[in-house]
Amino acid sequence: FRGIPLNLIVNEKKIIALARSMKAVSKPYICGPEGIGCGWATAHKLVNRLRDRGFLETAGTAPRKGRFGKTARLYRLRSDRFRALGIDVEIGPTTAVLVTLGGEVLWSVTVKTPRLNRAAGTARFLMNVIRTCLTRLDGDQSSLYGVGIGIPLPSGAKRLPSRIYRSITDRLLPPLEIKCIVEN
Repeated sequence: FRGIPLNLIVNEKKIIALARSMKAVSKPYICGPEGIGCGWATAHKLVNRLRDRGFLETAGTAPRKGRFGKTARLYRLRSDRFRALGIDVEIGPTTAVLVTLGGEVLWSVTVKTPRLNRAAGTARFLMNVIRTCLTRLDGDQSSLYGVGIGIPLPSGAKRLPSRIYRSITDRLLPPLEIKCIVEN
């Protein structure tokens, strides 16, 4: 359930993952064994809570399985909320991608990666990439949930050294005012 906001309970994350993989999901499907295997009241409560919090929206109805009964309402992830900016720093090009919670790529931009010797220069470069991306959002950060940054490791390292990580995040977080994760 990576990439799903952390303030959700496990079953809410499962419903979001189902909606992501299936594009649209119904309450009966959520109740079934291929869903999360819960009761109707639980599915109803969880879907309504996710809809009220802006994660899901109504997407029509599912085809009826038999001649009788109501058709099941379908729910899909909203594409206008909870977007994330992913930045992949490589030797040569750096690519930034804006994606929805459902994994849909809205746009991407590639810039030349300068020589990154120090944390201050790396943070300055990343801030410039983020500013470039924010101009594509017309300054509207309200739909942006967070930023994830992948940075190549120094040769021989298995993890990004904590002093470099802290130095970069300390420079990025105050001006951003959104969640920012830096990993290799």
